[in-house]
Amino acid sequence: MNITELSLTVIFLFLPGILGVLLIGSLTTVKISEFKVFVIYVYLLSLVSYLVSGCFSGYTFLNFLLKGDLNISANEILFATSISLLLSIACIYTINFKLMYKLAGKMHLSAKYGSNDVWLTLFNDRSTVWVTLRPSSCEEYFMGEVEHFSDENNLRELTLLNVAIY
Repeated sequence: MNITELSLTVIFLFLPGILGVLLIGSLTTVKISEFKVFVIYVYLLSLVSYLVSGCFSGYTFLNFLLKGDLNISANEILFATSISLLLSIACIYTINFKLMYKLAGKMHLSAKYGSNDVWLTLFNDRSTVWVTLRPSSCEEYFMGEVEHFSDENNLRELTLLNVAIY
């Protein structure tokens, strides 16, 4: 097996994790900027996906881990990818609704709410509909209904509807 064939095999082998981590990154505020962390998440999500799919379709991937026999079919990769997408959706739900923090609070393990960023905490809360803004550079203040907000750390933007100026 030459380098190109090995790289293509590795890419297809980790396809479930790659798609899952990209989906989680695009639908949550979790941003994975380091390559090492991305690779670890891809590996873990791929491993769990193959192990879960192996319980339903046979233990081909488990044989690979134990014996080193790489004989994984395209159907197994596709099945593991669908399992990975379902696991990613569960992770997205857990992250966006802060289920781990709520569970830790009920168990009295932590009083932390989640994000340390007040901007994201405020605007990710579904009860935040109307906001009042008063820029320091003017005498007026604005009240409006939040339509969109940015989640970038460097640039904070809001789109407001039904704005009243006072």
